[in-house]
Amino acid sequence: MGGVIPFFGLMLMFLVISLAIFMALSYRTDIMRQKLKNYPETLYEIWEEEDERGRGKISEHDMSLRDQNVWSHTHRMYLIGFNSIRYPWFIPKDFPRDALKKPDREKFLKFIDDINPKLAFASWERITFFLLNVLYPPISKQYHMWLRKRKFGLL
Repeated sequence: MGGVIPFFGLMLMFLVISLAIFMALSYRTDIMRQKLKNYPETLYEIWEEEDERGRGKISEHDMSLRDQNVWSHTHRMYLIGFNSIRYPWFIPKDFPRDALKKPDREKFLKFIDDINPKLAFASWERITFFLLNVLYPPISKQYHMWLRKRKFGLL
């Protein structure tokens, strides 16, 4: 199968197949884009009501996300970071304004203030990791994994 003609024939077949895949994906993307045109522009609206009567009410035709519907998802906390020495995990304090009632919001903020320092790596852990990394790198990797497992166990 050597030679110039078989090589260029194989290359042409590869290019034709690649072009067919690209055109199929482009066609599918256009169909999806056409279907999405029917959805409303605004997907998130601030809670208009002052009391909690409308909390949790949704309809089949209204797909927008409102603060009163977020209450059922308040158990979600997002960890940002990689759980590593350079970029440890932390829980951000930004969430929808009216997602929690005031007492629950204060409890959640207190929890965040308590857990974020525990998720951060202490200076002695960083120094030990750096020294192990310089002196004997294979054991530093094991030490880093042990630290990461310990931080994961805190959650």
